[in-house]
Amino acid sequence: MVTACLSITLNGVSFEVASEKVSRVQFSVPGESLDYFIIYGASPKEILNRYTALTGRPALPPAWSFGLWLTTSFTTNYDEATVTSFIQGMADRDIPLHVFHFDCFWMKEFHWVNFEWDKRVFPEPEAMVQRLKARGLRICVWINPYIAQRSALFDEGMQGGYLLKLPNGNVWQWDKWQAGMALVDFTNPEACRWYAAKLRALIKMGVDCF
Repeated sequence: MVTACLSITLNGVSFEVASEKVSRVQFSVPGESLDYFIIYGASPKEILNRYTALTGRPALPPAWSFGLWLTTSFTTNYDEATVTSFIQGMADRDIPLHVFHFDCFWMKEFHWVNFEWDKRVFPEPEAMVQRLKARGLRICVWINPYIAQRSALFDEGMQGGYLLKLPNGNVWQWDKWQAGMALVDFTNPEACRWYAAKLRALIKMGVDCF
């Protein structure tokens, strides 16, 4: 039997093909160390099964989350009547609907994220949520991990130390999405508990997901 081997260095990366063992291909970079996992399977399903056995498998989402979702998307002027018309339009067309998603304007503009329904257009949010759920729908609302300076939660987050800070201790802010917004510091366990409490209030109201 004739065995061929190859050793080559290219741009600082050393490749060893069958030079140490005929069944092995190796490569290395000076000064670096990485672990590589090659996962084999006879089918993509088998490969995925072996991959998740190694990395961990997530909990199975609830069955309703695999159904059809409908969203207000970037509609910037909507109320319960608008939402109901969207939902009724699906029913009129015999299209089954499982989840309705409220995009960012369920909150007052430029107060994102304050976790409060805009009472100008949703004066009775809890009653509205229950009316929608009575139609067999699950409810989702849009959130983001930033807090606008105009949000009622900005001062609360700043005083509690829940917002990302600069090295000098000042709250980090920028104006890309809205003026003076800050980011929640999720490396702070207290900030996580603070943020989670806001979500629990919405779940208690009847919201199913975010």
